Amino acid sequence: MKLIYPFLKWLTRFVLWIYYPKTTVLNRQNLKFDQPTIIACSHPNTMMDPLHVASRTKKMVHFLANANLFATPFGNWFYSTFFCIPIKRQIDDRKSVDNNSSFDRVIQFLAGGGCLWIAPEGGSYWGRHWMSLKTGTARMALLTEAAHNFERGLRILPVGLNYEAPNYFRTKLVIHVGEPIDVRTYKAAHEQGFRHAVNVLTHDLEVALQALEISPSDEEEDSLLKKLEIVIQNELPASKKEEFFRTQSILKKIQAEQPKALLQNIDEYFELLKKYKLEDRSVMHFAKLSPWLKWLDWLWMIGGFPIFLYGLINNAIPSFIPYYFTNSRQPYIGYRATVKMVIGLFTFPIFYGIQTALVHYYFQNIWLTLGYLITLMPTGLFAWHYFGWSKMVTKRWKINRFRKEVQNTLLQRRQSIIDNGLALLNEQ
Repeated sequence: MKLIYPFLKWLTRFVLWIYYPKTTVLNRQNLKFDQPTIIACSHPNTMMDPLHVASRTKKMVHFLANANLFATPFGNWFYSTFFCIPIKRQIDDRKSVDNNSSFDRVIQFLAGGGCLWIAPEGGSYWGRHWMSLKTGTARMALLTEAAHNFERGLRILPVGLNYEAPNYFRTKLVIHVGEPIDVRTYKAAHEQGFRHAVNVLTHDLEVALQALEISPSDEEEDSLLKKLEIVIQNELPASKKEEFFRTQSILKKIQAEQPKALLQNIDEYFELLKKYKLEDRSVMHFAKLSPWLKWLDWLWMIGGFPIFLYGLINNAIPSFIPYYFTNSRQPYIGYRATVKMVIGLFTFPIFYGIQTALVHYYFQNIWLTLGYLITLMPTGLFAWHYFGWSKMVTKRWKINRFRKEVQNTLLQRRQSIIDNGLALLNEQ
């Protein structure tokens, strides 16, 4: 398995690059380490989260996983083979939970210089709102160091995963890697008592993780923040790194000041968008683009349509199958990205192979066949972007047909959000 690990790592990176191409890693250098380490990572997107981090970590990573995944013979073989250690959770078993054997395995693994991925929240929780940490991560770290008189050099590396929309194709993700916490520095706290040291380390880890994330207090606050993010980013485009820190700053101001006028304007504006079946980008382009640029969009749509049609036809079936299983079968929302990627990992190579074989069978030209194969993925991605852009342009054209008072209301509401949002950011 050590020989196959580099291949699996490469394959994972390739698939993630297709599904999450807009990924930014902050403090990437902190993922290059050799010492024993616990990667304590936020966990909003089930099985996707450990893959994002492990595929970018220099050291070979093992994973602490829910014991229920090992319940069947196949599950036990699969997860045990692919670098996982089972851990029981209180929420899954109302009886007393005994993890002594798992803790012993973890301590032995870390003492041997291993790297272990852990979700310190104790599970995966959908959404961006903050969840308090369990004490398991601190207990494992302190037990490992205490067994070696606090001389092993174990570190805890906090990592925050910040998804734009976890289960949607080609959306943004910011992986924010923090500074490592040296567990040896908690020796004095441990001498005051194990429970005391656990609480202190858990608190410090919680503070470190919160600084790496965008963590609204609840789903309502998260919904309002997302709407404000959309408007501000469309109006003032920024790099993913700049946008991340800007959103963190906006969230802190909202939590501290609760600006009622701004929050009310956001709700009213997005209700109008919903009513008229619009999106903010269409309204922004309606207000800002010159007439000749708007005509240029239509020319681009007409010129790009043949490529769109080619990409759509050649990618329709392998794209539809993952969509069908994740929408018609309704798996838990947190698993949808994983299901799409796993199914797509099979459907695209299979159908690309079949289609290419058919082209070669009918045309008997190796260069034509190779050219066809090379065009499949790029034109499929073009079709995806073309579809989104054409929707925006069509909705912008729709605004032209509205009465002047409706147009003015949309523009005034939007401008009010921008003015209030920027005022919030500029406050000292």
